[in-house]
Amino acid sequence: MGTTFGNIHLYVPVSHEDAITFIIKLIRKTMLQEGFSEVDLLDDATSTINIIPSNSWISIYGWNLTHSHQAGVFFSRETSLPVVSIESHDSDVAAVGLYENGTQRDMYSNWINYDNFPPEISGTSEKWKGVLPENVSSEDLANAWQPNEDDYPFQAEGILQRIVALLQLDSQLIWDEAKVEESKAAIRLKFRDTRVQAYDIRADGLPKFERYGYMEEVNSPVKERFQISLDGRNTGGLLKGVKVDISGSALDEELVSFYNYMRQGNSLSSVQTLIDGHAHIRLDFEDVIIPAGIKDMR
Repeated sequence: MGTTFGNIHLYVPVSHEDAITFIIKLIRKTMLQEGFSEVDLLDDATSTINIIPSNSWISIYGWNLTHSHQAGVFFSRETSLPVVSIESHDSDVAAVGLYENGTQRDMYSNWINYDNFPPEISGTSEKWKGVLPENVSSEDLANAWQPNEDDYPFQAEGILQRIVALLQLDSQLIWDEAKVEESKAAIRLKFRDTRVQAYDIRADGLPKFERYGYMEEVNSPVKERFQISLDGRNTGGLLKGVKVDISGSALDEELVSFYNYMRQGNSLSSVQTLIDGHAHIRLDFEDVIIPAGIKDMR
């Protein structure tokens, strides 16, 4: 299993200060609109976005890591700056996009027809002249795009190393999320997702139980102890206190007898009674609280 990651980089060859201020305001505004709130403590955050200036770039890590194309479109439109997105999929596929004014100007990929053979390469290096350093030509970039034997078995990583070096991006941060978090140059924005998720909407009304999960079939020799475990779930409302009633023909015909009853390692007492001539074993869990099930939104 190789490396999968994504990040974006805004090209700012002049002063970073004003651009960073604008980007911070833009991220805060957008996250608020999406249902996130900004928090002070890292432990309270569900999303962390790091903004790191370096050379002619302002890099953003943690924004839609696996959707760099959409992020490239968004930031190039909102900032009017050229944006480069970098993605690697399982160290096999490299994808480097160039965006201007909300549109994709070019997309380099070493395997644009992924999962088909032979792999096809996409990209027009001449379109990248506006973000290349003065001493780097479009021919240099085109050469960097070409896979070579030294890249094997992690072809995408070898190609991206060459591209990142030509663009003068910070190669350590591109690959290593831990180094991003450790970077002293990082401006770190922390957000918590306050949107109501489907699993947060709980059912109300009476509790309702149904069988759930796997129940192993009993296949035990005669006079040998075995364990019965029945998994279930509540799809109805919250309840406190559970009564368990065990009955059936095996109990009536004395084909089975219960040795003990356990709850989280502790033995329980039971009540055995006859109802309409049938044996019943009853257990009472008065203090058990079972949360409400997830509400069916269909």
